[in-house]
Amino acid sequence: MLFLAACTSTEPPDVLPTLAILPSPTPAPASPLPPTSTPSPVPTATITPTPSHTPTLRPTATATATATPTLRLSLTPSITPTLLPDVFVFGQSVVGRDLLAYRVGWGSNLIFVIGGIHTGFEANTVDLVEAMIDHYRRNAGEIQNGLSFVFIPLLNPDGYT
Repeated sequence: MLFLAACTSTEPPDVLPTLAILPSPTPAPASPLPPTSTPSPVPTATITPTPSHTPTLRPTATATATATPTLRLSLTPSITPTLLPDVFVFGQSVVGRDLLAYRVGWGSNLIFVIGGIHTGFEANTVDLVEAMIDHYRRNAGEIQNGLSFVFIPLLNPDGYT
């Protein structure tokens, strides 16, 4: 490999830093030989091209086809969960306010409806969920069999007050 670099400098070449001194590409002068009748071979410099690297490709392993397993669902009998109370506390906020939830319906499949999480533009969702609680308590027959709604009007009471 040969690396060349160029720079612009007003300094003479012997003052510039040198990484390596390459031999001169000009052939050295021949030494005087006594005259002979047969010519003797004189070493000469010839440039031999360096062969380029040819990558050798090796065969790769091929994946063997296998059957994809089929999932089979099986019902596992379980104990029917007990129903949640109509109103229950499921936790406390950071400052200790109760987090309230309201269950409406008698089914074991629960649908959670969450009103407000933060104050601001969604404050009307707290009013909407409270109106839904009142409506479904008065009209419980509108809820499909097997379903229960769990309404959480306000998930972050600290940010609402």
